Amino acid sequence: MKYEISLSDALFHEKVIRDLRSLIHDPLILESSAALQLQRTMRDKVTRFIENEPERLSRMVQRPDPKLPLGKWFENIFLAALRITFPFSQVHHSVKDGHGGELDFIIIGNGNTVHIECAVKFFLHHRTLGFGLNSYLGPAGNDRLDLKYHKMFDVQLKRIVPQHLDVKGPVTKILWMGGRIHVPLEAGIPAHPDPFDARVPSPMNPSPLIGYWGTTKQLQASLDSQEIVYKLPRQWRMTGLDGLRCRDLTVFKTLSDDEFLDEPIMTVRVKVGGEFAVERGRGFVCSTAKR
Repeated sequence: MKYEISLSDALFHEKVIRDLRSLIHDPLILESSAALQLQRTMRDKVTRFIENEPERLSRMVQRPDPKLPLGKWFENIFLAALRITFPFSQVHHSVKDGHGGELDFIIIGNGNTVHIECAVKFFLHHRTLGFGLNSYLGPAGNDRLDLKYHKMFDVQLKRIVPQHLDVKGPVTKILWMGGRIHVPLEAGIPAHPDPFDARVPSPMNPSPLIGYWGTTKQLQASLDSQEIVYKLPRQWRMTGLDGLRCRDLTVFKTLSDDEFLDEPIMTVRVKVGGEFAVERGRGFVCSTAKR
């Protein structure tokens, strides 16, 4: 899935808006009262900014290199949202702590300091591993939700804000993990998939965004005649396609029935009708040999 797509100015601008809206509206994977409060504040300020000053958005976010990791693109979007939300505060990004560590974001203003560690991640639920945080693996199998949580909470979030930033007041710590949980695609795509039960421990959000994962054969068998499956480059994994003009879909490649998979591919099912697209669901297609 290593291919590049060219973005017109109009499509780049629309992608920035879509990703900002995803940031402020999509439920988080992990529950955090501080993160939810920040998201509500962002939602109010960013929504008004999009409505009143949309022409400024493309200038606030650097056009991405096609090889830029999704995490770095997400941080660029997050930085723009913070600058919109806190226009009179100092917003610092990627701050070195002097001990080999790095803090994602530091906000200083109004006598307060806020330290934010953020990530956008995707995890596939494996029922054979149970229902705890350790049963959610990264698409390539080299990441795990419980390990990622403990790394962010116990290591990254506990880094000390450097004093040269002129820290003011107590430091508020916020852990923000967005993204999506994917459930196995075994008997078609369920109308309301729910991988959770009472054994799922906190801090899992019981109502995150849900997708699916399975093989190419399973996915193709679940489609209706009007659906097309597109492959999504990494930087488009958080970008909703619902309502996108159909001519813009030509930047994507379709998933072939017999495609050899050297890595998991995020796909999106789209129903094309008239001038606009309707997104029907998204998920990961994986090689059977790797599962």
